Amino acid sequence: MKGLMIKDFVLLFLRKRYFALLAIISIGCSFSMEGFFAIHYMALLGLIMSMSVMNYEEYDNSVLFTMTLPFSRREFVLEKYVFSYFSGFIFLLAGLIIQSVILLFTGSSSLLFQAVCSSLSIIPIILILPAFMIPVQIKFGNEKSKIILMIFAGSVAALIAAFVSISTKGENSAFSSVINFFVNYKTGVLTAAIVLLIAIIPSSILISLKIMNKKEF
Repeated sequence: MKGLMIKDFVLLFLRKRYFALLAIISIGCSFSMEGFFAIHYMALLGLIMSMSVMNYEEYDNSVLFTMTLPFSRREFVLEKYVFSYFSGFIFLLAGLIIQSVILLFTGSSSLLFQAVCSSLSIIPIILILPAFMIPVQIKFGNEKSKIILMIFAGSVAALIAAFVSISTKGENSAFSSVINFFVNYKTGVLTAAIVLLIAIIPSSILISLKIMNKKEF
């Protein structure tokens, strides 16, 4: 697996100029936008770039060559998860560092603790997104997976918008009830979220392994 990780990081850092440009964009936007833009932007960028490595492998058909090397399909799949999570957390840390420097530069050092809390709130997204994206990528490839992910993201956004629009009507709205539930039972909700994460990631890995074992090259 170490060799696969090195290969993916080499492919990733071939785009170092692109990373530098995006980091500059992140810094510029952080000065003009409220909140902790750099943290969120860099964390999601890490996940997107890790998926782009899989796209690159499909483009040049290097997966076929990889399968001729002394790596099992199980190692190949597990490495994609490790690489995605590692990239996500590395970019998250980079975003936190950038945001902290900006806060210090602008005299807002009192917000450093909030920046750390904001970075911690992104961790569930870093854990969940690869668990959904990797099986779809392995199963459908680059082009189809983009369409599926866009449909999924659009559907989730539409459902949230519809829920907020419908439920905020009236004084005792369902939306307010949901918010109050999360506030009043935050310990239970956090426990349920952790259990859900523990269940989702192994399930995703098993699905990816099953897809990969049936895949023909």
